[in-house]
Amino acid sequence: MYAEVAAPPYQFTFLHGVPENALADSLIDSEDGIRSSGDGEDLQQDLANRTAVDKIGRSIRFAQRDDTIGFGTSTPMVKAWADGAETLADNDALAALAKALDDEDVISAVLSQSVGGGLEGYVGSTLAPEALEQLEKSLEGMIPDDPYDAVGIGWDADGDVHVAYHFGDADAAEASVDVLEKVWSEGTSVRTMRPLSDLVTLDEVDAEGEVVVVGIRPVDQRAGVPWQMLMQREVVFISR
Repeated sequence: MYAEVAAPPYQFTFLHGVPENALADSLIDSEDGIRSSGDGEDLQQDLANRTAVDKIGRSIRFAQRDDTIGFGTSTPMVKAWADGAETLADNDALAALAKALDDEDVISAVLSQSVGGGLEGYVGSTLAPEALEQLEKSLEGMIPDDPYDAVGIGWDADGDVHVAYHFGDADAAEASVDVLEKVWSEGTSVRTMRPLSDLVTLDEVDAEGEVVVVGIRPVDQRAGVPWQMLMQREVVFISR
């Protein structure tokens, strides 16, 4: 299993299911069991010594825990992981989303915590009060009454996309099914005012415990569209 978290210039990757003592002998030993691809400082670029693990020549830090290797651009980050510090896997909401997407047999996924704050929290600072009020009226019934604290998007091998929402409890999740079905099938982009049905086709919406999963298929197999919608904070990702 492979996963990566990137927040440039920082990057962390882990590989699960590797043999014991899998780190190459060519790596340089450094402090506290951390090994390195070079002797430069964290984030220091050396274009004359580019490697397969970093195209701009930074010294990448490595550590191994049992059958998992973690590596990245920050020594403190890799050391914290090696020491068993708390990770996103300990976040109950994200773990629930990961399980729901795993149940859909996705082969790739992204998880994100929700911004919250309703429509004003997403676009309020860019709109005049009158425009915000008009937009809120146009989106009435399109945003779940109960807030969700995290979302996930997963892609399966058949080209289908599964969008998962984590709510505070099972009742809130169940009460949000009809609203999410409506916004995905009848909603309009808050950025382009284009119908969302031009971008994706809705398959089904189901609640299981605290999680609601929306099944969609991007139009013309444009698999990146749901990810772009998340990054642009489209209406389907607005939480109160």
